[in-house]
This record gives sequence, C-alpha cells and structure tokens, in this order.
Amino acid sequence: MAITTLNNRSINRSDTATAGQKWTATSATASDFQAGGGSVLLQTTTISDAATVTIGSAAIFSSTYKTYFIQGSNIHVATNSVQGRAYFQHSGSDVTANYSRSRIRMKDDSATVSGDSNNANAGSMDNVFGYNVGNASGEAANFTAYLYDPSATDNYKFMYNMASFSEDDAAPGFQFTVFSLASTNAVDGIKLFASSGNLSSGTINIYGLV
Repeated sequence: MAITTLNNRSINRSDTATAGQKWTATSATASDFQAGGGSVLLQTTTISDAATVTIGSAAIFSSTYKTYFIQGSNIHVATNSVQGRAYFQHSGSDVTANYSRSRIRMKDDSATVSGDSNNANAGSMDNVFGYNVGNASGEAANFTAYLYDPSATDNYKFMYNMASFSEDDAAPGFQFTVFSLASTNAVDGIKLFASSGNLSSGTINIYGLV
C-alpha cells in the first residue's frame, strides 16, 4: 500500500489524517509544535548544611502554570527527632500565621492510622517532610507536594503534601496532609526548615504542570 507523506506546514487543526498517511517533520521548526501535557523542571535546589532552605520565587510561581509539583528527595537532618516545617512567603517575607491542615499518618511499628486537623491559626506548615525524623545513618525524609495557583489573588492557598520518612526509632512513616493558608496574597516562595538544627543535605525540584 502506498504511503502519502504530508508536510506539517500544510496541516491545520481541522485536517484529518486518513488510512495510509503519515506525518513527517521534514520541514518543521520548534515553533511548529505546541506543548502537550507533562511537566517542566523549573528549579533544582541542593541542600547543604543550612538552617533554612528557600525554594521558588515570584518568577517561578507565576501565572504561567496553575499547578506546581514539588519533589524533595533524600533529606537528612542534623538533629534527631525533628519535625519538617515550612512557611509560605509573600513578597519575599515569611508568612507566620493563618495556616490550617487536615492530615492522616501511620508508621510501621503501629497498626493504627491516625488523623487530625488544625484550624487554630497555626504559625507554620508542620511535618511537611516528616514527623520525628531521625538522623542516624541511613535515616532520611522525602516529600512530594502539589501547590495550586500560588500567584492568584482571589484564592486561599492550598498545598497537598505526601511525606515518607524514617522516624527516630528507624520505623518508616508516611503522612498525607492538605495545608491551607487563609490569605489571598500571592505566594512567591516556600521556606523549609527543621524544628531544631540544620538541614544537612537533600535535593528539591520544582516542576510546572501543563
């Protein structure tokens, strides 16, 4: 069967391919292709013995994307049995009030799945990358999060967070948490820190979802 080769410049969105035809890009340039669904890496931050680590910026958390995916990997803490916390930032300053959360969590030395909520004007997002995180050899924390429309000014800010970590007795734990900030101000950064001591090492990536 003969195959008809089509030049992409002659195709518009109303054209329909028929059986036996194929599309080649022999005369295409990058501008001829439209972005499809997927993720775009916007920032990589390497942690190196720091009291706090700030990720994102106004340029990164912009109106270009409505949803951002944040991935924290192999985060080690200098002090044993700490909580992984975070602030949203507005205009480069920490937001230290008006946080709420709903959470479920479990660890492997307990048969109980526990849940709680906090609507009491918390001063930070708690346990973003773990609860009672240990600092013995091999113990570490990881998290993934979805941040929704941070640059908008008509919405409270929401972040859905999933953490997996080694607690201070080496038991693995997990947490699913929804954080909210009762403010319509744009978020232009996130500051991460431990409840005590430094963050020793780790990597955090931010992706825009399209």
